[in-house]
Amino acid sequence: MNAILKVIRPQRAAQVEAPAQGRPAAPRRLRLAYLVSEYPALSHTFITREIAELEKHGHEVERVSVRPPKSALATTGDYADEHRRTFYLLREVPRRLPLALARMALANPLGLWRAAWLAARIALRLSHRPHAVAAWLAQGIVLADWMRSRRLGHVHNHFGNAAGFIALLAAETGAVDFSLSVHGPDIFNHIGEEMLALKIQRARFTRCISHFSRSQLCLLADRLAWRRIQIVRCGVDPEAYHPRHRSGESAAFPRVLCVGRLVAAKGQHLLLEASARLLDRGLLHHLTLVGTGPDEQALRDRAKRLGIEEWVTFTGGLPPEEVKARFSEADLFVLPSFAEGIPVVLMEAMAMEIPVITTPVAGIPELVEHGRSGALVPPASAEALIGAIGDFILHPEKWRPFGRRGRERVLADFDQERNGRAMVSLFESQLS
Repeated sequence: MNAILKVIRPQRAAQVEAPAQGRPAAPRRLRLAYLVSEYPALSHTFITREIAELEKHGHEVERVSVRPPKSALATTGDYADEHRRTFYLLREVPRRLPLALARMALANPLGLWRAAWLAARIALRLSHRPHAVAAWLAQGIVLADWMRSRRLGHVHNHFGNAAGFIALLAAETGAVDFSLSVHGPDIFNHIGEEMLALKIQRARFTRCISHFSRSQLCLLADRLAWRRIQIVRCGVDPEAYHPRHRSGESAAFPRVLCVGRLVAAKGQHLLLEASARLLDRGLLHHLTLVGTGPDEQALRDRAKRLGIEEWVTFTGGLPPEEVKARFSEADLFVLPSFAEGIPVVLMEAMAMEIPVITTPVAGIPELVEHGRSGALVPPASAEALIGAIGDFILHPEKWRPFGRRGRERVLADFDQERNGRAMVSLFESQLS
């Protein structure tokens, strides 16, 4: 059977290895690649965990990234091995493309023509980005050629963004097939630009992380494709993020923590405003913002203008262990997002029994139940944020049950190992 597959559909032959004769029909060993725009990255630790779960079940996973990490922190420490093992397309395309084109022109001219034709159609749709489309095609050809040489038959793309075009064009050659994980929220704001409907239609399957994100994809996709849109949630390790056991004296003031990229969508500008107004009312607290991003300098400047710089700490980007240490010090976690998927940082805070305040946008209500496992406040409302944080400062004992029930919520539906097994099962059912 595998010999026939090699002729009619080489990617299916490469992505599985048949069990030896006489053995029970266990799930076959998969050989696949994970493709991300930037890997490893400080904000993509959940992808590393997902790969580790696949490898724990005996499957072979190669890491592929469009570009190297921007942060030096993502190339050292716990990230060093992942960085070393990653194939970087932008580095490899200049030297590999001529030979990859020659090989494909000789061995698979129809596949090369199909990929070029699809790229031309994409370029017509994205007429303002012809150079980007040409780059995606070049990277798709190199990716397909590299995967063929390593006998990898399937590529899985996280986020469905520009790297999703590379996976799509690589698959159009017929050398591989592809699937997607779609998280949101950014891609839902650029559905036309990202041609997400086309990617879903061509993908072997699409994984999403919430009922909300599945609903957005079903709006785009042909109804026949709905069954190929599956929910597998992200998760955290409850043992790694266990409830805090503090020693020594408590801090003089409540410690409020916000972890996330410093971008408009995370709502940190509003959090600084709320913090300043609470301090003006005598409700003392210390705010720590962990993360980096394009809004960092603007946020630092705003803290100075508000006169609260001595009450606010900007840590910049931190490796996971240092982020975890910040969680251990926190009394309250606040994420006043305007747009989200389901933030893993919320899961981490809840697993550590830290009360959380966030907003009921996108998939967040699937994690945080208002008044039970946390507080949900209207997005873009400084008054609502002030009210919730102020209530915590004045009545901390009222909020302690939120922390306990938050951990229960994570254990029930956002356990990393259980959801990792669900992702493994999805791959095994779709590719074996």
